[in-house]
Amino acid sequence: MIDFIACWLVKAIGYIFSHLPVTWGLAVARTVGWLMALTGIRASQAYANIKFAFPGRFRPGEIRAIIRSNYMSMCQNLVEMFHFPRMTRETAEKYVHIPEVERYFACKRSGEGTALLTAHFGNWEYLNIRTCFLGMPIFVIVNEQRFPRLNAYLTRLRESHGSRMVCRGGA
Repeated sequence: MIDFIACWLVKAIGYIFSHLPVTWGLAVARTVGWLMALTGIRASQAYANIKFAFPGRFRPGEIRAIIRSNYMSMCQNLVEMFHFPRMTRETAEKYVHIPEVERYFACKRSGEGTALLTAHFGNWEYLNIRTCFLGMPIFVIVNEQRFPRLNAYLTRLRESHGSRMVCRGGA
């Protein structure tokens, strides 16, 4: 039941945001992220993790600013994902630059095996759309979400241009 409600809610929110101008949606997303950081939804765990990972490096206010920025970014990523099915080649080219992509195509032409490796910075989903427009859809290893219907919906958004998600274990 929770799976059904969560999926329905995310789809409804997605429908609304996909019909708003992206700039408006991102402004709302930043505000929601800011509020989420204030409410403490997993923020105390994030605070403890940063403090443990970087002992003495950040003052408490700086840690809270990092957490706030992270929540805002995550909300913006979700809003951007709602726009993926209608994303154009021009939009992908505007926001995603793949350094030395020519080297990949040279290897591909030579018949050698190739692999692209990337870190998870910002909205990684943009990369899978950009690579599809370049004619090289990718496989992405992702964590399976807790709710199967919601997982299927997010996977459809992520795969909307031809890349494939490979789920590993639960969330």
